[in-house]
Amino acid sequence: MLPTLDELATAVLVLDAHARITFVNAAAEHLLNRSRNQLAGQPVTAMLGTAPGLTQALDAAARSGWFYTTTDTLLSHPDGDPWHADLTVSPRPNPPGGFLVELKAVDRQRLTTEAEQRQRLQHAVQEMARAIAHEIKNPLGGIKGAAQLLALELANTPHAEYAEVIVREADRLHTLLTRLTTTHQHPHLHPTDLHQPLEQARRLIAAEYPELTITRDYDVSIPPLLLDSERFVQLFLNLLKNAAQATDGRGTITLKTRVARQVTLGKKRWRLAARIDIADNGPGIPETLRDHLFYPLVSNRPGGSGLGLAIAHEIATEHGGAIHFTSNARGTTFTVLLPIPDPQWERDR
Repeated sequence: MLPTLDELATAVLVLDAHARITFVNAAAEHLLNRSRNQLAGQPVTAMLGTAPGLTQALDAAARSGWFYTTTDTLLSHPDGDPWHADLTVSPRPNPPGGFLVELKAVDRQRLTTEAEQRQRLQHAVQEMARAIAHEIKNPLGGIKGAAQLLALELANTPHAEYAEVIVREADRLHTLLTRLTTTHQHPHLHPTDLHQPLEQARRLIAAEYPELTITRDYDVSIPPLLLDSERFVQLFLNLLKNAAQATDGRGTITLKTRVARQVTLGKKRWRLAARIDIADNGPGIPETLRDHLFYPLVSNRPGGSGLGLAIAHEIATEHGGAIHFTSNARGTTFTVLLPIPDPQWERDR
């Protein structure tokens, strides 16, 4: 298994039962600026520091026998500079007592600045789109009415179908504009198992795309969250439909839920957050779209409205959460993060 770790872009450290490094992959060598031989035998705390997030992750993984994830954790670098990383610690069954540590560096200041700029721009674009949609709706009603009268005049003639096309397209455009102007609603919050709307959306997509393979990996210990269940059915449905269309309805989608720790959502730090990953094995998102993907009317699909991801982003944001994605030629993963405000759950876990 160890040689194959060198193929990963994520930095991986293999530790023994005493948290000493026994192996690192090539990505970890690059990240820590140390060779494999230099790192072998070193205590992990000598390389990454004694940050509470790291020691907590090691202790929790050893105690529970399960992986432990923490995000945006402050660590020390062997060269002396502090840095932030998302890390996951997993216990190793062979040899017993060891750990597998995955590290992904986080540019905290850049991410915060970019997220704030993106949110301001998205809000401006959404408000502009809503204003334009309201202006279009009125003349659109007149166009449809005139087309209906024209259809009556042309009944039983070869040209009748042209008037019917106008009516149908006017209805389609009206539906699109209605979706655009009614996305912002005050959520009706109730304690909800997030797997309920996720499963409802999954069943709808499975029925619409019978050739699609959907696998599930749920952490059912996640407590109920204050959600608008109907809104989250829409959020998950939009993300699942996007994934299904990316694979032409014949690929594989993986649904995974986990608990993330030490997560910053907006400008607030949460000790716990629910993480929902929706991954597909499609061709990935073009680079030219990635910076604008959550804006209204942005779509890579012919005939796409470009509203699904914008609506999903708005629903996550209005619940105090966040949504982001990673994408490459092997597929795309959308991640939804939602705060878990119940400290009692962490003590019981």
